[in-house]
Amino acid sequence: MKSENSTKMTGKETPPRWAVSLLRSMADPKTLEEVEGDLLEMYAHWSNRVGAAKARNWYVLNVLKLLRPFAKRKNQYPQTYLFSHQMIRNYLKIATKNLKSNKAYTLINVAGLALGMGCAVLIFILVKYHISIDNFHANADRIYRIVTEQHRDNISYQRSVPAPLGKVFKNDYTFGEKVARIATFEQAPITLKEGKELRKFKDEIAFTEPEFFEIFNYPLLEGDKVSALNAPGTAVITQKMAQKYFAGQNPIGKSFWLDNKIGFTITGILKDLPENTDRKTGIYVSYASLRSFNEWLASDDSWGGIQDAMQCYVLLRPGISIAQVEKVFPAYVSKYRPNSKNVHHYKLQPLAQVHFDSRYDGQMEKRNLWILSVIGIFLIASACVNFINLATAQAFKDQRKSASEKFWED
Repeated sequence: MKSENSTKMTGKETPPRWAVSLLRSMADPKTLEEVEGDLLEMYAHWSNRVGAAKARNWYVLNVLKLLRPFAKRKNQYPQTYLFSHQMIRNYLKIATKNLKSNKAYTLINVAGLALGMGCAVLIFILVKYHISIDNFHANADRIYRIVTEQHRDNISYQRSVPAPLGKVFKNDYTFGEKVARIATFEQAPITLKEGKELRKFKDEIAFTEPEFFEIFNYPLLEGDKVSALNAPGTAVITQKMAQKYFAGQNPIGKSFWLDNKIGFTITGILKDLPENTDRKTGIYVSYASLRSFNEWLASDDSWGGIQDAMQCYVLLRPGISIAQVEKVFPAYVSKYRPNSKNVHHYKLQPLAQVHFDSRYDGQMEKRNLWILSVIGIFLIASACVNFINLATAQAFKDQRKSASEKFWED
């Protein structure tokens, strides 16, 4: 379409002269002739359809839009979109052709990029898992574990405390909104009696004070978390253990025996514990029954030593600081362990640090997570650099090949 078409129109059929001048002065010279011709053709069509007045207005509007690259251009020329069906199909054709013609290059490049990215993703999944451990509890910022520093010739660290400490601390002070002791034993012998048949298992079991389920968000599906473990001989088990012991049956009211001599009746069903928690125990029994299983550990006078099974958790009242609580602990050492050469220092360990402090059997040091994160970032960066280097090398190779073919053709 030639711009000379403008001379065929006169009077009201001619677009505004100032708009035509503006277009010629501002438009790209390379495309001016084609654009001006198309606009004149559109102007003629508009004049016949809606009249000269509206046609002139539409012409001016389209000229202004053409001169504004940031404007949303509607009702102008057909546009080719980046993600149109045809464009995507062309991309796929080109990609397939390149893959077939450069199989070795493609295998190395794609495999390297995929391996680097895949390893980085796995690392970040692992890091995210460890960071999320026990972060779902409603009052996580107020939950603490009481731990022990033992000062002898050397300093050693224990996640446990003397069994009576939790009881006297709860009775003597109001710092703790809730205080709970829990004694956990691995591979405990469990027996189920079904008529004359005996079924035997070995599973982890925890003697638990009722307040434990008020401190932590481990919800009961059946039973009352406040009273389920109040009475001696009562037990709460997880869904998984209920399925294992009593498949297809309602476990509430059923019994099992610990060490073939201590009977427990199930009073509650605990929702299966989430994966992102350090606690994996499936059976919780009343702390009041501990004396029948380990008399020394259950005694109020067992200040002379520490057993790894015993742990004590505290939900501090709002506004209570760690320093306030730790200030009262030395009095217990003076009162109950005055002559011991193994000097105890009791500390509060925040729940958020339990998983990461290896001194107290934490499973993952935070510095290791930082190292893993750096490795993940390095893998992504190196995979991308390797991909770009190989792509660049292939481009130069293709360019040299094309130049060589052109030389021989000439």
